[in-house]
Amino acid sequence: MGRLGRATRVAAVIGGAAALVLAVRPKDPQFELLSINLTGFRLRFEPPSLVPLLDIGLVLTVHATNPNVVGVRYSRSTMAIFYRGSLLGEAHVCAGEQRRNACRILRLSGKLNCLEMAHQLAALASDLARREMELAAETRIKGSANLLGWPHRFHIDVHSRLKVDPLLLDIMEQENRSRLQLTLSS
Repeated sequence: MGRLGRATRVAAVIGGAAALVLAVRPKDPQFELLSINLTGFRLRFEPPSLVPLLDIGLVLTVHATNPNVVGVRYSRSTMAIFYRGSLLGEAHVCAGEQRRNACRILRLSGKLNCLEMAHQLAALASDLARREMELAAETRIKGSANLLGWPHRFHIDVHSRLKVDPLLLDIMEQENRSRLQLTLSS
């Protein structure tokens, strides 16, 4: 009975250690775009010619989920928005923090460059007629997480593909991929 009891304890310790490693193993966060809202138009003048240009203001509402056992702090970053491979605009992710195993709603203010939209006018007209527009978005978010008092730096690369109704700004389809990468330097 002595050997069997010891083997059971060793197996329990090994099983507990494996469960602990699986529990604290970093998991990729999840992001979902909930809505796109138009906030207005902004007239600006581009030097040196002072040609008037129009930008479209947007607010992107994003549901972010941190599935990890530790909370995170992240710095400000910029999301690039692409249309048919061309940079169409950007949105800003404000610096902040997110608790462990928690969800959060982020509101990203952004703008679309109407000059770039003018370069894509034929494609935009076609998409408006079909009421279907494909966009891509990419961002890298840098931050840190404390585990047992030791800070771990990380970055998250987020890649999104969206199908949007360009008239109503409804999100028809989306595919979001994120990848968490721990940085070994402190």
